[in-house]
Amino acid sequence: MKKVLSLVLALVMIFSLTACGDKPNTTQPTGTGPAGQTQAPNQTKAPEPAKTYVKEIRVDSYAPDQMDPHKLMNNSSDTVYKMIYNQLVVWNFEKRELEPELATKWEISDDGLEYTFHLRDDVTFSNGQKLEADDVVFTFKERAKAVEAEGGSYQLSDLTKILEDVVAVDATTVKLILKQPNADIIYRLYLQPYSIFNREACEADAEKGHWVGTNGWVLDEFIPAEKCVFVKYPDSWVWKVNGATATEKVIFESYKEEGTKVAALENHELAAAAGISSINAEILSKDEFLYETYSSESLSYMFFNMKRGITKDDVNLRKAIAFAINLQDVNEAIYDGNAVRATTMWGKNQFGYFDGFDEVVEYNPAKAKEYLAKSTYPDGNFTFKLWVHGSWEASGVLIQKMLQDTLGCKVEVEVVDTSRLNGTVKKVMADEDGPEDYYDACVYNISLNPTGNRFAFTVNLKSTTNRAYFFDQQISDWYSTVLAMPKDEDRIAVYKDIQIRMNDLLAYFPWFYEVKNHVNDVRVTGIGWCPDSKHDYSLIQMTNEY
Repeated sequence: MKKVLSLVLALVMIFSLTACGDKPNTTQPTGTGPAGQTQAPNQTKAPEPAKTYVKEIRVDSYAPDQMDPHKLMNNSSDTVYKMIYNQLVVWNFEKRELEPELATKWEISDDGLEYTFHLRDDVTFSNGQKLEADDVVFTFKERAKAVEAEGGSYQLSDLTKILEDVVAVDATTVKLILKQPNADIIYRLYLQPYSIFNREACEADAEKGHWVGTNGWVLDEFIPAEKCVFVKYPDSWVWKVNGATATEKVIFESYKEEGTKVAALENHELAAAAGISSINAEILSKDEFLYETYSSESLSYMFFNMKRGITKDDVNLRKAIAFAINLQDVNEAIYDGNAVRATTMWGKNQFGYFDGFDEVVEYNPAKAKEYLAKSTYPDGNFTFKLWVHGSWEASGVLIQKMLQDTLGCKVEVEVVDTSRLNGTVKKVMADEDGPEDYYDACVYNISLNPTGNRFAFTVNLKSTTNRAYFFDQQISDWYSTVLAMPKDEDRIAVYKDIQIRMNDLLAYFPWFYEVKNHVNDVRVTGIGWCPDSKHDYSLIQMTNEY
């Protein structure tokens, strides 16, 4: 069921936003009225005017390059996709558990190879076709394989590798049959690449048939990378369950300049926006706009080069470097002091999260020098080459000074973009790299999701996301067996061991969960908050009056 999620804000406050639309209360209890005047018993107050609503709402958001969840997956595209599509299950970030969406319930076989989903019987696609099990078969089997052959998202590719078959048991029951047990699959299915498509629409129109979804909106206009316009599908099941929004049209359009964005909010051209600094937020009236920050599921971290860097065979040197970095100062430089400290390469909402380590790597110059004395460079006579992503250029300068002051080493800082880093990783993995592709460590970030094996690729030397070129046989063995464990408590115990070992080896040094912000008109309700920044605007509405 589509739900408006409430997110515990790590830094500021707790908000719960729900769709409005209640009938006004036209009676007032007996007792004391305005200005202390006494009312006669049973006196009724004049009816309040009915609320009126803005019919067209504009949201600041990047439009994706293409409207196909099978082919593209990122925060901005997923936010837009949520207007059209639903999945079998939905992840409740508040409770940290899965809940039914298009499915009403599911069963898992004892051997972990069969997942049987029972579908809602009141769902229709925006073309009027009733949702049936055959649509799920088409989505996960036929279309998934066809799109993968053309080049789909990595999540889609993972699904096709996991599934042996997808079978319609009857019109409202579908069975996913796995090649081998994979306890993560149920947690993956809430992601946008696993949106359910309508077979008839896709087969009738190869170009736009996949735009037909089950959620409450229909794509009315699409300009790739610029603009998406949605109009309400009045017969959607979500309005029957949640109450229909008064909004008739939602426009997603990117305001690239922050000043332009703030002006659009002030002029009430925009109802909601993200990426506004606290300084610019001060321009906005507190009576008219709500500005909030929250801890996201995007993790900033440092990774060491475990293939040829000077620290690759020296955990003591890695720890000396880590203990010499004052993360609070880095926090101030990058996030104005508002980021949330991370102690593990694991998401707060990730299955198996653990952070109770015996030794938490944090700023401690004395301990840094102790580890340096045990390293291969006890006198600090080494050169450390640090790459930082352009978003964190200020952190590179800080880290350079910290390491040089505490350890006495020389630090060379280079600012790189994502394409440079990804290109380097591919070249190094293929042994085609040169001197210009060298780093001892790099500062970067990664978006997380609830699947327990989210970091399995960090020990997979065939994965380009393993930018540390890190491999550990023990961790690899744990990852290869844990998905076959049917009991949650058994998998949690293994994931705890993985995190402890990763913390001890310190190929990856977790820093912060990034802080994101969001501004919206106070009249807006119905936004589903998600810590991965993929907010859900499908129930959004806004009154005309404050």
